Amino acid sequence: MMNWTANWIAPPKKYGHVCPVYRRKLTAEKPLKKAQLFITAAGTFKLTLDGEAFGNEVLAPGWTSYHSRLQYREYDLTNELSDRSAHELCVTVGEGWFRSNLFPCRGEISTERYKKPAAIIAELHLTFADGEIEVIPFGKETEVAPSALQYCDNFNGAVYNAALEESYRFEPVVFSDEYTKDILIPSEGVPVREQERFSPRAVFKTPKGETVVDFGQNIAGYVEFRLTANKGDRVKFSHGEVLDKDGNFYNANYRGAKALVEYTCKDGAQTFKPDLTFFGFRYIRLDEFPGAPTAENFTAIAVYSDMERTGFLTTAHPQLTQLFSNILWSQRDNFVDIPTDCPQRDERRGWTGDAQVFIRTACYNYNVKEFFKKTAETVSLGENYVILLACDNYDVFSFSSDSEREEDSSEVYTYIVAAVCPVKRTKGALSFHAYDNSFKCLAGDTVISAPELGFLFPAFDDRSSNIYSALYYTKNTAENQDAFIEKVFNAPLPMPASLQKESFPKSSKGK
Repeated sequence: MMNWTANWIAPPKKYGHVCPVYRRKLTAEKPLKKAQLFITAAGTFKLTLDGEAFGNEVLAPGWTSYHSRLQYREYDLTNELSDRSAHELCVTVGEGWFRSNLFPCRGEISTERYKKPAAIIAELHLTFADGEIEVIPFGKETEVAPSALQYCDNFNGAVYNAALEESYRFEPVVFSDEYTKDILIPSEGVPVREQERFSPRAVFKTPKGETVVDFGQNIAGYVEFRLTANKGDRVKFSHGEVLDKDGNFYNANYRGAKALVEYTCKDGAQTFKPDLTFFGFRYIRLDEFPGAPTAENFTAIAVYSDMERTGFLTTAHPQLTQLFSNILWSQRDNFVDIPTDCPQRDERRGWTGDAQVFIRTACYNYNVKEFFKKTAETVSLGENYVILLACDNYDVFSFSSDSEREEDSSEVYTYIVAAVCPVKRTKGALSFHAYDNSFKCLAGDTVISAPELGFLFPAFDDRSSNIYSALYYTKNTAENQDAFIEKVFNAPLPMPASLQKESFPKSSKGK
């Protein structure tokens, strides 16, 4: 594990949804043997060196269980810095998986993490020809500014104002204590890269009069577009997988995901691609575009984990060949750093059930060893929960007029207790070994903590229950866990936990 010299740095004030761009001047003062940049961010990031894109990975540093693991990336800058002249490295940080609203039912992740800054941590290691090694942490010498990328989200898309590119107002960064270096780990799995590129099959008008571009293939990725325009002109388009039965654009299946790209032009020729997010699509609907769009304006770029292809099938049957192609594309589109069940709508989460069903086929098609190894590590260290279930009988005793309990039960109820308990890791410890006079590290253990939620269900003959006939427990009465209850019971709480806490002592005193 790397011993970091650098600390987390962040903008000195909140930028809202605007993505920050960090800037740092880099120079090697004497003959260089090797230059290595180590970097990660609280969000997806991309690098430019002297204004040109650097590196062949997208959506770095990928998705892990961020509270315990955040990957950092290593880049080789030896060739670029060997001329001993000054260079400018810029890092733009989007929300990515880290700060997107991926889990609306989990308040801490969907709101608390988003409130934290889009910070980075980076350091440059220079090994000179004479053997000297210099470590340059990115600190107060680094500057930051609100970028032209005004918004970037995995569900809703990207908003970019190219007219702002020449007016960045950089300011010194500040050190951030919102994140720890303890969670930083080297890269695992395989990087996500741009793969196949598709020119439009057609640009046409639908029966509703919509202008639609058809790329002929459903992919996970984004659209790169080129045009010559005037400052202030706008490009706006939506993504969709299919047309409806009448041949019109359709993306209602995206549900809450807006999947929009909005771009404000600068003067002259320009090219843009929203490469800090991704979409699942075959079609785009042009809601705004200066002039008459043509196929030459657009290219669809597929992005997925850079796995080695191992399975091939050639047949003389066109439909069978197409079926195999569909299977391959389903895998590519759902293997964007993590295994998902869909690349387009407001989910795109790492569901393990779908991956478990498909994994045998996936192994035939591609070498997925490192891909799933990283997934397994992420799941095993995640904030997991176990649900403990117990079933028992409860004797309801009769009472005499003088409040004496009678021995015989008047009725027996069967009930089920469910307790939702978080699984957590204990901290490691040092153990002294006398035989070799040394301390050794004892790995932390996994323990089941006290329940955060609990229910007592009456067990009816038809095995059904609802929230109105169940006792409800929550560790924190300020949190009702409404989303969880809605999923389990599909009904609101008859009495919130905070009100229960006040009501029960009062009712007890009155008896």
